[in-house]
Amino acid sequence: MVHALDFDPANVPAYDSFLTTLVSSGSSTALSDAMEYLAVLRRYRCSPGEKFLRAALAAHLEARELRSAVVLWDDFVLRRGLVPDKEMYNTMIMLQGTLGHAEVTVKYLDDMAIYGVFPDTDTYNVVLKLLLKGRKLREASAIFKEMVKNECWPNEANCSLALSVFLDTRDWETGIKVWKCMAANSLPPLEEGGNMLVSKLKDEMLPEACKYAEDMIDQGIKLSSSTLAKLRHSLGKVKKGDIHDRLLAKWKAH
Repeated sequence: MVHALDFDPANVPAYDSFLTTLVSSGSSTALSDAMEYLAVLRRYRCSPGEKFLRAALAAHLEARELRSAVVLWDDFVLRRGLVPDKEMYNTMIMLQGTLGHAEVTVKYLDDMAIYGVFPDTDTYNVVLKLLLKGRKLREASAIFKEMVKNECWPNEANCSLALSVFLDTRDWETGIKVWKCMAANSLPPLEEGGNMLVSKLKDEMLPEACKYAEDMIDQGIKLSSSTLAKLRHSLGKVKKGDIHDRLLAKWKAH
């Protein structure tokens, strides 16, 4: 088939169509066959275009084949000057992150602006999730701040995960920022998140725990009786039972 197309560097659309169809065929050998044909074309200074790259990267993601995908990316983007789109970036981010290279996803995110491609909420959420699950917490904190600055909000799963991870690692500052973002923008899970925050803060940041408990009550976010009981215990140990009594009265009034 490649020979039927002839070897003409200007015949990019034909090579693009052929290899895109091949790599997307669903055959068990589709990816390897497409890469073999690509190698033949390269020897004659011929190349497919962006449709093939997009489909080939998706096939690499499905096959969990990172090394060949990076080679392909470097060849098309860095050497040939093809301008990648957001879908291509998202595929590479997913591939790097799911195969244990979460920190590398930040580089792709940073590189997007060079090509005039800007991450959206979905892209940010993919990167944030990968960083949190990969325990790259410094990078995750930076990405969270960046996405919020750009008014891209974490989804429900990431709100819950980020709050849990940052509080469990005693990064109180970032954990509180996550909660403030959730509360200010009504991002779920508000009830679960607020009770988690108060419960985690009560042992080391009791005044803040009481403040956010009161904020929850004022904002109509349900503070559970078990969370209030934990506060009562912590406040009792420092002889601040009156604070609990005030919170309890307000809680009952709501």
